[in-house]
Amino acid sequence: MWKRLVVIAAGGALLDWVTTSIGLSTGLCYETHPYYNPFIALTLFVSLSLIAYKLRQFCSYRLRFAYTVLAFAISASGYFAAINNAIVILQLPR
Repeated sequence: MWKRLVVIAAGGALLDWVTTSIGLSTGLCYETHPYYNPFIALTLFVSLSLIAYKLRQFCSYRLRFAYTVLAFAISASGYFAAINNAIVILQLPR
């Protein structure tokens, strides 16, 4: 299951990087973080999701599902950034 987390995190980080690059090249948005790096974002998404996934083995049975959901939510957070970038690029009202 940890391979799914890595694939989800990689897809989210890649999509975030693509939409950030499109937004920066068209001049519609700017990056507020001066040291933005998609590889650092990917590393953070993967490492935090794997930590949350590994923590589930030390918890009770009821908390294992919560840690699994947390791991998938952390790995999917790159998609939320990509959606936000797409909204800015398409100039949709928030």
